[in-house]
Amino acid sequence: MPASLFGPNTKLIDEFMRRMETFPWFTRIETPHPKDNSLTRVKLEFLLDQPADPWSGAAGDAEAQIDRYIIESSRLSEQYSLQRAFRVPWSTAQADAVFDILLQRHPDCYRGTNSYAYELLDLPERTVRYALFECLVDDVAPRATFFRDAISWFEQGYWPCGWKGNYPEGQLILL
Repeated sequence: MPASLFGPNTKLIDEFMRRMETFPWFTRIETPHPKDNSLTRVKLEFLLDQPADPWSGAAGDAEAQIDRYIIESSRLSEQYSLQRAFRVPWSTAQADAVFDILLQRHPDCYRGTNSYAYELLDLPERTVRYALFECLVDDVAPRATFFRDAISWFEQGYWPCGWKGNYPEGQLILL
């Protein structure tokens, strides 16, 4: 990729994208974690039941902050380039493993929705995109790490999917 495709943080973004491709995406969802006592643990059905805002406003606030930094630092063209270059970092097989769990649990339509469970599941693309956007403005907003902090859970094979309570108090909701 060209040296400055994503502005001054191109190297950081490129390294971050490459690192995410090595993650064991979704391989430890619904399995115990040593910090379970400080987390709210849920099953995949939590995401299917589509809570209005599983992040209790925290993700929306973080998105607005990042969007503001992008605009104020005149990085809209770099953001556009990043959007165009974006590819989900998980493999088809990794996503299919999640869908297989849902098919085993819910072989028919999910709870009267007239949709199969896998059709209702949104994989965490937005979280990954905003982690990359945080990298885009890292030189002007190095403390903006809400989404990059969530990425560390994906790196372990888990799936952070919400926040219980007011952020930063409260608990991470984890699959």
